[in-house]
Amino acid sequence: MDAPRLIVLIFLLLILFGSPNTQPPSPSQRRELEFQVAQERHALGLLSTSSYGDFDAAGNKWINVTGLRKEDGYAWNLLPGVQERARQQASMLVDAWYRSREARHTNAANDTSGGDIVDSTVPFYQNVTGLIHGSWARSEVGKDVPSPVLNLTALVPRMAYATTQYTWNVTGTTGEILFRLDEKQSKILELKDASAREITATLTLDDELSSRDGWQMTLHGIHYPRDGSIMLTTTGPRFAGIFALPYLALSKESFVAAQHLLNHTLNATIATQESASETDALGPWSSSPQIPSDFTMPTPHCEYIVYLQQHPIETRATNVESIETELRHPTGRLDITAPPLKMSAVLFSPDCGFVLESKGPPDFAPQYGHHLKGPKLETYDRSSRRMVFASALILCAEIFLLSDQMKDASTPSTRSRVSFYTIGIMAIGDGFVCVALLIIGVDYDAVSLPSIATAFLALFSLVFLGMKFMADVWTVQRPERDERRRQQQLHTAATSTAPLLPIAAPTTSITTASADTLPLPVTAPRPTSSFAATPTLQASQEPLVRNQSPNIAMTLPLPVETVQVNTAAREVSSLQTRFCLVLGGLLFITL
Repeated sequence: MDAPRLIVLIFLLLILFGSPNTQPPSPSQRRELEFQVAQERHALGLLSTSSYGDFDAAGNKWINVTGLRKEDGYAWNLLPGVQERARQQASMLVDAWYRSREARHTNAANDTSGGDIVDSTVPFYQNVTGLIHGSWARSEVGKDVPSPVLNLTALVPRMAYATTQYTWNVTGTTGEILFRLDEKQSKILELKDASAREITATLTLDDELSSRDGWQMTLHGIHYPRDGSIMLTTTGPRFAGIFALPYLALSKESFVAAQHLLNHTLNATIATQESASETDALGPWSSSPQIPSDFTMPTPHCEYIVYLQQHPIETRATNVESIETELRHPTGRLDITAPPLKMSAVLFSPDCGFVLESKGPPDFAPQYGHHLKGPKLETYDRSSRRMVFASALILCAEIFLLSDQMKDASTPSTRSRVSFYTIGIMAIGDGFVCVALLIIGVDYDAVSLPSIATAFLALFSLVFLGMKFMADVWTVQRPERDERRRQQQLHTAATSTAPLLPIAAPTTSITTASADTLPLPVTAPRPTSSFAATPTLQASQEPLVRNQSPNIAMTLPLPVETVQVNTAAREVSSLQTRFCLVLGGLLFITL
């Protein structure tokens, strides 16, 4: 392909894949959006005029919102037990911290050298952005309660589900759980008795009986920084989770804080939906935003309500505010270490009717789990940058050693002893590192610049060192391969034609005593002379040859050395093409 055509093709591909999707919604999508906005406005209006205790399934108090109605058939009879279990977790953690604080006060009073006195406020992270993971087990709450049977047609008459089998359903007794908490862009609403801020989480739930890698869903909720508690919920057509979240609060103060916060944030989001002209406005609180089939071919899935309780931070000499300030705006202080996040969890599915808890003391021995634990995002970013820098140092050492090896193997005799396949495996490894770092750099903003720079080192090692050294080794070892191939062909030809050779008949001759010798048989091989006949030119042919000599010289074959060089160049080019195809295929299969 000509260079101009290739440039035009690349330019068109960049325009095709780089242009944003600004396609306006279709009429059916516009009607669906208008219906969603109307439902959201209705739910927000009810929330604005509600008070704590308006929703009570045991007292036959219901809310006219999807999922909170009596006829919906959800297992709200389990909610009081779930809330009490969440309160028990919070009270046990706070009581244990106060007992530990009293012990530290006693030790500090008996310490003549003077000790640090911990503030009476329970130390919680005000920003819990980070990753926590652990194990879960089925709770005793609702253990013998059967799952509710729901009428999907009556629950959501506008939506036709492709199947009645629920996804995100948990059937095992234990598994793994992972939360990715994100509240970087949210602001704190401060009230007299409580404070609240929005939070988003990605939950990955693994079941021991499931053949999948785990269910992944997006949850939205509220974080109460003063008491370290978090409420999260999924939202969808069958459950108005984010609008129902304040009704599920554990206290009146939490309800009021959530009500004030959501009145402001939900109203702003609905206003954005009303003025939007793109399909992204559908389902801003969807629990599966990465799966567009939820709107085209929806399948029912279990809804989740999550109560998280942050454990008090195990710190002594430094308050929490200075730790978080150092994490967000590092100044190089070495006396500050950020303790990991640690939380307890209670998960409740009102439509599938099960309750899960995180494994940990006091209900489970420490060897079975320590609830949910993991690093804050800033600590995770710092560790990621260190790993990228370590990879860059390893690549620099590889480049130095490979360059030194290429200098040492500068003669054909030394290159003939180098393993071609070892250099090829190293080059494939550099290609994997390059592509992986590019993906990380594009997807992970915290390590974008060092990842792309390290990817350039891997690309330099691949193209300018690895592939070049492979071509040099291949070219030097080519005569040996040709010789082995020639010997193999000769051996194969001799093996295949040896039984077909005719057996020579014995010859009879008369000795030189007599002057005559009998002729050889017809089938006998004829002796060949080592002296070929030399052609001679007659005098009449000399002018003709002299006149034709220029044309004959132009049609002479190329020297053997030139033919070998052209053949080697074509083989090297073919080798590099095959290597790129193999590397691309491996990357496509694995990454």
